Amino acid sequence: MDKEAQRYASLAGAHWHSIRRLEDCLQDPETLKTLNAYPERKLQDSTPEIIATLVVYRAFCVELYLKAIYIAEGNKHQGGHDLKSLFERLSADDQRKIKVVIGDPDFDTKLASASYEFVEWRYMDKNNLSSDTGFMSRLMDALSDRWTAYCHGTP
Repeated sequence: MDKEAQRYASLAGAHWHSIRRLEDCLQDPETLKTLNAYPERKLQDSTPEIIATLVVYRAFCVELYLKAIYIAEGNKHQGGHDLKSLFERLSADDQRKIKVVIGDPDFDTKLASASYEFVEWRYMDKNNLSSDTGFMSRLMDALSDRWTAYCHGTP
């Protein structure tokens, strides 16, 4: 396996685990109680930053997995943050397999809408930002599974 692909996937995997831990913490009543015990800043005051953090990390994780899979297909690294463009560079077979796992008839539209989430959300300096967090979470998981298939020699 190409070292650059492994590096991207390793970073993506680390982000994937961090995202899942944060999501678990935010769903745990005891954790929320502890976080809200700090008088200087209640959790609800941090909600925009927490949401932005999750959106940025999900988009970055998706980007890294797309790059890793592209390289694992035998291609040379290509930069950029445009998720739609990165997805379209993948082989038709990988695109099809990912779309089947996601199972969303609006996949292309949702991916186009999410294409620049990493760029748009990381500084939180724009109004009216939106994210289909469910779609991005499913995409992140599907890409993680595709990478695992490559690692097991069963792409």
